[in-house]
Amino acid sequence: MGFMFSLGGLAVDMIYVYTVKVRLTTAIDSVALGVSRALGRGVTVGDQGINIARTAELLFRSNFPSDFMMTKATSRIADGPKIYGANVTPSTYFEVDAGVQQGMREVRLTGEVQVPTFFMRVFGTPDTTVRHAAIATRRDVNVMMVLDRSGSMEDAWPDLEEAALFFLDQFDNTTDQLGIVTFGTGARVDLALNTGFKTGSLGENIILGQSTPDKAFTNSSWGLWQGYAELLEDNNPNALNVLVFFTDGNPTAYTADFDVRTSPPSSGTRPWCDATPVEAVLATAGNLDSDVNQMRRFAPPYASYPANVTADGRDYVIVDGTGSDQVCHSYATSGSNRWKSTAPFAENVELVFEPSNCLPQTWTPSYKNPSGGSQRTYNTSVATNGSSYGVNPCNSSLKSTSSGSRYTRGKHVHRTAKTLAVNIASDARTIANELSGTYVYTIGLGTLAIDEDFLERLANDPDATSLVSDGSQTEGAYFASPTTAQLRQAFQLVANQIFRLIN
Repeated sequence: MGFMFSLGGLAVDMIYVYTVKVRLTTAIDSVALGVSRALGRGVTVGDQGINIARTAELLFRSNFPSDFMMTKATSRIADGPKIYGANVTPSTYFEVDAGVQQGMREVRLTGEVQVPTFFMRVFGTPDTTVRHAAIATRRDVNVMMVLDRSGSMEDAWPDLEEAALFFLDQFDNTTDQLGIVTFGTGARVDLALNTGFKTGSLGENIILGQSTPDKAFTNSSWGLWQGYAELLEDNNPNALNVLVFFTDGNPTAYTADFDVRTSPPSSGTRPWCDATPVEAVLATAGNLDSDVNQMRRFAPPYASYPANVTADGRDYVIVDGTGSDQVCHSYATSGSNRWKSTAPFAENVELVFEPSNCLPQTWTPSYKNPSGGSQRTYNTSVATNGSSYGVNPCNSSLKSTSSGSRYTRGKHVHRTAKTLAVNIASDARTIANELSGTYVYTIGLGTLAIDEDFLERLANDPDATSLVSDGSQTEGAYFASPTTAQLRQAFQLVANQIFRLIN
């Protein structure tokens, strides 16, 4: 009878202790996940560490109330069952394992309570200790925001500012890195990838200080490359590398190295340049194949619009990636037909190209730190991740001045611009590159000028209706914002995707 009574009592106490153990495990695991997510949403363990501790305490108490099933604190915790470190400094509470690689952080937690026994106290065991530990790993994030500031964005820019600032505020100022690229006819890195993007309202001031120049085209591939190059420069495969691409229309311009004429004409009216090749932006008007019209501009890729004619009389200064000047000349010295960069449209652009050569079939963009990784070369006529856009850079109509060929010339610019953007995004997403695959998320504003298939291809969206995604590359997502009222929601959805990946 005594032996059976002892076995029964042991079973009852074990079930009781096991119930507490399950509840404590749930509580500690929820805290680990909750705190790692809080770190991902911009709450730091430095000056805001008290907020992290409070978040942890609330999560713990909601899952394991005080005196749950008559439990008590262990001797190491004087004021009730709670997580180690809840009342000590954040540096003690949050530990980063020395073995964790750069770009990774760990949250390590331990919960411990004393559970009373009912039958086993007869044998001198009035209580037992239950303990559970959890570790949650959180990847740091490198985010490059690539924002369209072409002329069509003038009215929508204030709403984009609000949505972009909301997005920026979601990340940790001390360990995450964020940068900003804006693009129109040209593109520029407004904020280099780094921590401290909230310090002194740095990122906010850059976003609020943007302008949307009238007549600026949409050079999507140049903007994407600038953002991707920042990630390559940082070269941190352990962090989650992300490109967030926003636009309100299709690409209408692309950057490449063009073979140009280098001698003035003996007669007639055609432009020429001092040297060849020239790295420049070639642009067209219109967003879709149905409304493109003519090559409209041959512009400097590194200058804001408009680039002025120089005071010493040089016509058109192209600044290449090395900082040296290459000068292109107009075919008239004065008058309304002067081929100059201050004009809204550059007439007869096709005449500057070397007539015996094709337009560029590849592009090797400038890379400010080639030693940080391999140089990139992209095909301008064959797009990856889906069918080609039908580009033929050797079509004789591209050099023709016939008005009947102007749509062919415009379509070439439009389709090449899309092809380059798709190929750059595909390179960024490739698992085998230096960054082990960058995630690309795209946001399109509006409906009439947006090519959803193009933006889905940039993101490699597995839910796209007209695209079979490439399973060998990272899979992002495209989010539509039919009006400016949905912009903040679209950026929130992108943020949610990132948080899902880092925790």
